[in-house]
Amino acid sequence: MNYDSSLLTQSEDPVALEMAALESGAYDHEEPPFMSKEDFGIITTTHEGILNTLQVMSNEIANHTDIILKKIQEIQGKKRRNDYPL
Repeated sequence: MNYDSSLLTQSEDPVALEMAALESGAYDHEEPPFMSKEDFGIITTTHEGILNTLQVMSNEIANHTDIILKKIQEIQGKKRRNDYPL
């Protein structure tokens, strides 16, 4: 997936997530397990979905801001031309 690097943390690396879960004993073979591997997968998938949604929203905000700024510049340019007729 393509994310803005400012949004990335070590937790987005699937291998790092798996290793961190195993090291913390999140879903080890002890009874009762802290968390099932399936639950861990659901949480990390949801986490990725949230980050993806944030990235899409960020891109949309940037695009709309660019359009608004261009429109403001266009209006200001027309006003300046009307202030100084030839």
